[in-house]
Amino acid sequence: MTTSNKADVNQDTSGIHQIPNQELKSRESIWAIRLRWSTLYFVLFTLQVVVGFGVATYDGLSSLSGDEWIQRYFGIILRTGQVGIAAAVLTFTVIEILGSIMLLSHWERLREQRQRDERDQAIREGRKLEQERQEGRQEGREQMIAEMKDWDRRRRDAEQRGETFDEPPPYLENGTSNNGH
Repeated sequence: MTTSNKADVNQDTSGIHQIPNQELKSRESIWAIRLRWSTLYFVLFTLQVVVGFGVATYDGLSSLSGDEWIQRYFGIILRTGQVGIAAAVLTFTVIEILGSIMLLSHWERLREQRQRDERDQAIREGRKLEQERQEGRQEGREQMIAEMKDWDRRRRDAEQRGETFDEPPPYLENGTSNNGH
């Protein structure tokens, strides 16, 4: 979520999620329906109530054997009240479960993104280390060549003067240094 006003956002210090302050203000208690879920809540509630009232009416009319309409009427009223309460509880539970699933899904996406970012960072660091290693090898080669040229220059100078040159080459054939390097 992006917003230009930081006062409109309540951010957890761990950076896991951001909740708009308007969303926090729109829910007075745990039993209140969040604004973004209100349409879905009322659609589900209405469907359950209509179906439940239909079933209660059918059951009330077919189950009572008496001829008195008042008994049937109060039986239907009693069942529709129970249907309304059951529909409200069931709908609220479904909405809260959906909200929890979405929150868990969001947290999982954030965790996966964090893992991808860490993996990408490790790859970048590995590439940087490899590049530095290559640069170090190149510098080592250049230093070895410079030392060999310097040794060869001293050897030739000694030959031109007619002196014996008994200084060993700076590097052995296997690439290790004679002077402790």
